[in-house]
Amino acid sequence: MILSLSIVTGFKSEIRSRAIGFAGHVVVIAYTNNNSFEQEPVSTKAAFLTTLSKNSEIKHIQPYATKNAIIKTAFENQGIIIKGVDKTYDWRFIKQYLKAGGIPDFNDSVSSDKILVSQTIATKLGIKTGDRLITYFVSKKNIADTIANISYEQRVRKFEVSGIYQTGFSDVDDNIVFADLKQIQKLNFWNTDQAGGFEIELNDFEKTDALTE
Repeated sequence: MILSLSIVTGFKSEIRSRAIGFAGHVVVIAYTNNNSFEQEPVSTKAAFLTTLSKNSEIKHIQPYATKNAIIKTAFENQGIIIKGVDKTYDWRFIKQYLKAGGIPDFNDSVSSDKILVSQTIATKLGIKTGDRLITYFVSKKNIADTIANISYEQRVRKFEVSGIYQTGFSDVDDNIVFADLKQIQKLNFWNTDQAGGFEIELNDFEKTDALTE
């Protein structure tokens, strides 16, 4: 019984640490009735961020955005989710699981074409660090008052594989490719001070519910 309890407790702790390491304790996104897969932007200069940054229970806040895409190689196609992050992103969790190459360097001055892919995706597509990949996106061309008037266009980007990771967390490894947040801002016709949301890391997991409120 003690052995079983230890295994279950350890497994629960490992899953929790990986989930938190990837997305933080709390995620803040725009409240919307929009049922599409496209995120609604939020301002990275919002007043509430100043309030949160002064909260001693909050360890770190980082903006992010996600966008569906398809990677195409000479022989395979793979549906993925691009997760755009900026220079404030905390890479400590991913660095533990880096298998090849390095973490891409994102800065404020220029948009980077470097990406970080999982070993699962790299194996499926037969790619390695240094390879350049053609990636297809669908973006809203114009934002209209009604869904019926919104038009879409296909957009193409070429990315270079900077590194390969593998967390062992299938929800992440099967889908997520890290890229520069500026790339998603451009693809979505957002301003440079807009993101899809914020990931918040707390000092104490036990206070997550209270601090979320």
